[in-house]
Amino acid sequence: MWAGNDIRGVCCFGDLLATAMLARGCAGVVVDGGVRDLAFLRGIEMPVVARYRASAQAIGRWKVTASQIPVRVRGALEDLVTVMPGDIVVADDDGVIIVPADNLDHVHGRVVAWAQTESGARADIRSGLPLVTALEKYGHL
Repeated sequence: MWAGNDIRGVCCFGDLLATAMLARGCAGVVVDGGVRDLAFLRGIEMPVVARYRASAQAIGRWKVTASQIPVRVRGALEDLVTVMPGDIVVADDDGVIIVPADNLDHVHGRVVAWAQTESGARADIRSGLPLVTALEKYGHL
């Protein structure tokens, strides 16, 4: 998790930092801020998810002040979310979810059950189940 502390319009992360993270065994990066060097980032073996793209260089506009500390990032359902070292970060093209490390077992069980329900709904809809009926059966679509 790379927190830009609400910096706007400039790059917080690019090819050099990605190269450094890869060399240190990083599995993926979430940037609460801007990234640049997208062609490079798309071609490496480490997913990078960011809030926005920015071509403006950040030299002199920010500096690294700490690592392995709690960070506060903007959230979707809450204004700010605190991410603790050790929390589980799950990200894809749709967004980022933070799972507190001490809730992993509980969340995992619920995710598995939800995925099974969604798979059942998808199969039923594909087989012709009307959407209103699917909504009544599954409670959401």
